[in-house]
Amino acid sequence: MDKRIAKTRALILDALTEALEEKPNEKIVIGDILEKAHISRSTFYAHYKSIDDLVLSVNKSIFDHVFSHTLKEERSHDFSKSSILDYQNIITHTLYHLHDEKRLIKAILNSRQESAFIAQIHDFVLPIASLSLRGGIIGRRDLPEDLQTSEIAESFIVLIHYWFKRDCEETPEKITAYFLAMN
Repeated sequence: MDKRIAKTRALILDALTEALEEKPNEKIVIGDILEKAHISRSTFYAHYKSIDDLVLSVNKSIFDHVFSHTLKEERSHDFSKSSILDYQNIITHTLYHLHDEKRLIKAILNSRQESAFIAQIHDFVLPIASLSLRGGIIGRRDLPEDLQTSEIAESFIVLIHYWFKRDCEETPEKITAYFLAMN
């Protein structure tokens, strides 16, 4: 991604975080974000369609990155040598990115955007759950596969809520261990 685009998006996400921390989400308007990010309306709309689109882009960028075939060593973690088929590492890698965006994620989880944000995480986790089940990472039980897959995705959501309510005290590796123990 072009450095200017990345810088603008980072400014917009920081502005969203500040706005969510300052006032209830339903009172936030695009003008609040423009003012905090010091950008024009056309710049905002060049990147996002709406505040809802902006919020949902957080998950998309995390999951697009985690499933990328060209991972590089990052500031807080290194999964560059991990296989895209190593589901335990995919879970841990996802948790690292949620943790790296902790301030923003906490703000979203305390806003009216929470349900759409969580639903989107659920949709991203379903294929991972299915692959983890089929790959033997998570033990099969005598349940229909789609029911168990949904249960796995829901347990990931429960774990995210638990972790963020505890201010992400545990490491991503510990949360992954909890996840695997729950399933």
